[in-house]
Amino acid sequence: MLTACSLSTFGQSADPAIYTLKNTPNLDGELIHYYQLQSTDAKQAARLEQDSRALLAKKGLAVRLAQGDTLPDFVIDVDQLKKPSAKKIANLVEKEFYSGVRPEVSVAFEMNVDGYPEFRIPSVVATCNGGVVAIIEARQHHAADQAENDILVRVSKDNGATWGEIIVIDSQGEASLNNP
Repeated sequence: MLTACSLSTFGQSADPAIYTLKNTPNLDGELIHYYQLQSTDAKQAARLEQDSRALLAKKGLAVRLAQGDTLPDFVIDVDQLKKPSAKKIANLVEKEFYSGVRPEVSVAFEMNVDGYPEFRIPSVVATCNGGVVAIIEARQHHAADQAENDILVRVSKDNGATWGEIIVIDSQGEASLNNP
């Protein structure tokens, strides 16, 4: 699980041309959302960006993104590259894609496994020391708004790799908490 505290280390590159990374993956499969070029020569940057995207499309990267793989947004400073070329830029993007940290799925609450058939209205808070707090509304019988429900919390101390026991914060028995 990625937190605001880990943005400075997420997918760090050894290449000085890649100077900023943001954890804002977009899963629509279009590379335009994943990287951009910056240069004092705007025409050169536009041409290199177009050509490098075409090379990456041929390598199948857009297909992988469309299938759910992720790549963080980042900026490549063309002026920092020695002899900038579309191939060099495509290689940088591909290197980031295949060597970057991938978000991992972590399930804090699972329907029909954790004693409730339905969960709604999740909230997740991550701390800088690896803690994650997940809060959710658990529906005892169905997902309707006026259902018998409990408010649950679960805590992880290892960035969501494992979760502690479910804690019931509030329960109204047969009454509804009405979307707290």
